[in-house]
Amino acid sequence: MPATVLVDALRRARRYAGAVVVLSTLAACGYKGPLYMPPPPDPDESLTTPPQSIPAPSPATPTSSPQ
Repeated sequence: MPATVLVDALRRARRYAGAVVVLSTLAACGYKGPLYMPPPPDPDESLTTPPQSIPAPSPATPTSSPQ
């Protein structure tokens, strides 16, 4: 009969040890800091500025016309 008491005590100790390991693992999950989404990166400068338009060349006007 004393052997069964010892086996029961060992089983109970294993259960307690397992419960302590599981609970301490769950309790330590958030210790790295709060979980949050980082802000998105700023867009490229080329996407936020309007495109630069190149002015069209002015039409050539004749300065002197042959008569």
